[in-house]
Amino acid sequence: MSNIQKSAAKQVLEVLHEHKAYSSASAIPVASFKDLKFSSNIIAYTLANLMESNSVRRTEDDRYWFSQKDWDRLSKSVRRGFMGILLIPVIAGVILLLLKYVFKW
Repeated sequence: MSNIQKSAAKQVLEVLHEHKAYSSASAIPVASFKDLKFSSNIIAYTLANLMESNSVRRTEDDRYWFSQKDWDRLSKSVRRGFMGILLIPVIAGVILLLLKYVFKW
């Protein structure tokens, strides 16, 4: 898959993984993202969004690192949300079918 087809978030995370930036000690400077095919505004916006969920952390000297623990927590939360979106209509349908059967609508 070419770089332009990948999302900005995926590319930012790949840079962090390539540099093994998994702690504040191994954090990388923002210049490490310079080869991405997105504007600096998009990269900054993407980093800010990832930092909002604590998946990406910034050190006091403006270097960045990836938090696997927080990424896993975010992924679990998103999966739960999607499961809710899918299960609520199914459960409502089953309840309606049961009501129809019980009350002979």
